Amino acid sequence: MTVHPALMTLRPALVTLPLALYCLGTPPVQDPDSLAALERTIAAQTKTIAASEARLTRLEKYLSAQAAAESAFVEATQAARKAGFVAGINPASREILISAWAARATARNTGLPTALPKASTRD
Repeated sequence: MTVHPALMTLRPALVTLPLALYCLGTPPVQDPDSLAALERTIAAQTKTIAASEARLTRLEKYLSAQAAAESAFVEATQAARKAGFVAGINPASREILISAWAARATARNTGLPTALPKASTRD
């Protein structure tokens, strides 16, 4: 079998190509100083993540408490309306006031998730 002359010139490249690809896939050897620096960075980021998760937990508790308070406020405005709060000297102004309170309380609860996700835990 005769080999085309162009393939003969490509032969060294075809032989070294798999070796080059294998070398590109192997991770470089790291010196201990850079490895220690990476470990310090990971430790610092782990602390930052833990602090962020703790802050998120506090914010979730705060938002849950605010949502409960606003729901109670809406119920209180409805109870005040049923009890006759809007009757009196100027019932229109009281109706406006109680409607505004109820609208504000409802708006504050709009967009809050019904079930907040749990913060992830680290092993």
